[in-house]
Amino acid sequence: MMSTTERLLECAALLMAAFAVAAAAVGSHLLEQRWPEENSSQQFATATRMLFWHAIGLWICSRPGNGTYRQGILMGFSCFLFCFAVFSSALGMFPTLIFLAPVGGSGLICSWLWLFGSKILEVKAPKEIT
Repeated sequence: MMSTTERLLECAALLMAAFAVAAAAVGSHLLEQRWPEENSSQQFATATRMLFWHAIGLWICSRPGNGTYRQGILMGFSCFLFCFAVFSSALGMFPTLIFLAPVGGSGLICSWLWLFGSKILEVKAPKEIT
């Protein structure tokens, strides 16, 4: 049975995936000729890819009994920071917030390393089957 936190992480992951698909469609169809800067479309595409991949990571963290919901919370928050900064910069809305991208990116790296660390410890000390 899923805890409330796991269920919320799962919902956030599914919403992130839907938003990533919508962002990809908007970026490729509606914004073709409206980019504020030359590399804006690449920034937008990067944020879209990061959002989708981390939606999958967040969904993995939400699995019941996985014991990785804390890593999922860090991943979700960090993904929000990174993508918000890059999307807003690419769209020319809040370009000064781009400083949040490396903070979010660092959090994403840490969440994956934390997941790795927690899983490698399970390999070293497997749980007993009763």
